[in-house]
Amino acid sequence: MGSVVFYFFAFAALACAVIVVTSRHIVRSVAALFVCMAAMAGIYFFLSAPFIGAMQLMIYAGGITVLLIFAVMLVRRAAGGQVEHASRNPGGAIVVVIGFVGWMAPAAWMAFGPRQMPPVEPRVAGVESLADDLIRHYVPAFEIASVLLLVAMIGAVVLTLRAKQREGPPTDDE
Repeated sequence: MGSVVFYFFAFAALACAVIVVTSRHIVRSVAALFVCMAAMAGIYFFLSAPFIGAMQLMIYAGGITVLLIFAVMLVRRAAGGQVEHASRNPGGAIVVVIGFVGWMAPAAWMAFGPRQMPPVEPRVAGVESLADDLIRHYVPAFEIASVLLLVAMIGAVVLTLRAKQREGPPTDDE
């Protein structure tokens, strides 16, 4: 039963990832990205990592998806219509994917090949030790990321206000 749950989440994540990169409508791509991130959170929960699963849901499936939808709405309004994206070179993308798989397959075979892996001792690491590591060692990374996201949101608002000012005041027809 456990492997069925794992393969369900893995298939959902892979299928949605394919939809993300192949869909011509950017809103559908963002929705598929949300489902992909939620499926990854399901895999984390299944692998007995509830904290990582919860963070995946809150940060990626929740926060990043909302940020992307916000950006799409701003761009669509500034562009004045439908926003679509299309690949200009699908042949090049296929070559890159084949090259990447060809590069990673031998490494994966050497790491996870047919040999028997030794059992791993479970390490008891609670949320307290993770929080302690984050506060002591990784505070600058979180601060830089938060400032970067803040600057990106302010930039999006400024660009939208500039576009609105160029259009002029609304008329009675609108």
